[in-house]
Amino acid sequence: MILDNSATGVARVLRELGALTLNHGGAVTRMVTGEMWRIGPNPDDRLPSPLVFVIDPGYQRVESGELDQGVLSMELR
Repeated sequence: MILDNSATGVARVLRELGALTLNHGGAVTRMVTGEMWRIGPNPDDRLPSPLVFVIDPGYQRVESGELDQGVLSMELR
């Protein structure tokens, strides 16, 4: 999502540096293959589909009655 193959100038350099800090191997590959300097269209899967946030509440009780607890599970996709 950081990389933009259609960007130029300072914006392009900053994006490439930002991607370098997060993905060293990918940046080296882009440098060796020349993609780092090639201007062109972005891949179709560059931006993910909309985010989904799921909340799953629950309650747990042990038979002996010594343990009652609420459970909350959250997931961001």
